[in-house]
Amino acid sequence: LILLAMNAFQPYSTNAVISRYVVQIAPQVSGQVTTVPVSPNQPIDKGEVLFTIDPAPFQATVDGLKAALVQSEQDAKMLKDSLDSARANVLRGEAAVVNARAQVESLDAQLEAAVAAVDQVIAQRDLAKIQYDRVVEAKDQDPGAVSDSVVDSRRQNLFALEDALLQAMAARVRAQADVDAVLNGKNTAVVQAEAQLADARAAESKAQLAFDSVIDGEYTSVAQVRAQLDQAEINLGFTTVTAPADGFVTNLQLREGSMAAAGQPVISLVDTSDLYLVAPFWQYVVRHVVVGKFVEVALDLFPGRIFNGTLESIICASGEGQGS
Repeated sequence: LILLAMNAFQPYSTNAVISRYVVQIAPQVSGQVTTVPVSPNQPIDKGEVLFTIDPAPFQATVDGLKAALVQSEQDAKMLKDSLDSARANVLRGEAAVVNARAQVESLDAQLEAAVAAVDQVIAQRDLAKIQYDRVVEAKDQDPGAVSDSVVDSRRQNLFALEDALLQAMAARVRAQADVDAVLNGKNTAVVQAEAQLADARAAESKAQLAFDSVIDGEYTSVAQVRAQLDQAEINLGFTTVTAPADGFVTNLQLREGSMAAAGQPVISLVDTSDLYLVAPFWQYVVRHVVVGKFVEVALDLFPGRIFNGTLESIICASGEGQGS
């Protein structure tokens, strides 16, 4: 009768267990473990170092980004000068297009002048050849009638006009090529000048965007490097792994020289900051189990002692096993 009354009005359980959380400690960066200063099953305070990862690669990244930050800040100071230079290049490109179009308009006149120059030099060359032939013929008929210096002078004059004719003909060829250099109905000189102008305008646009790209009063190029530096410094800090709570390490397998991978647990820390006493009850007596009720606990570990407490919460679930 007493047992039946206890089941109905004073429910009890004989399967109480004491539970603690086990924290799986995983590094946030990968690297080689350099120190493991903790010992298994020894008390550890919150914030105490559990193990460290070789910081050298992360320090090198931080140092490199610090230098890059200084460089980006210096480059940012030159953005206004770069924009002014790009604008000047656009003005020069526009002037080059105007000049190219003007030159194209005069190409026909230049070709006509080159053709006329060739005709003129041919006439001069023909006259010089006639004069040279005459003095040579006179020299042959009467050696004393014409001096050698006169013959040599006529010869040199003829050679000079032959060279001048070659140069005039080359100039005519170039002038003709300039006139014939047409792409899609437009002279290539104009096409090239317009292409250079388009490149200059694109560079100006890019320089303008870089100059206007500001976030929170700082150029985005600088802000980007600064963010990378912040992340690198955070990663450097992650090379030292500390205890998130008071407790102790159990089944310690980690050793110096081991490779730790980011996100992979390497140490199990038993959290002693929280302690739970959990007991299952039959479902027909759960209605008498109420949060806040007074409870008594007897443990085999402490024979003859009764521990008093208060029911903290009820978990409405069935089944037994280790909580994950």
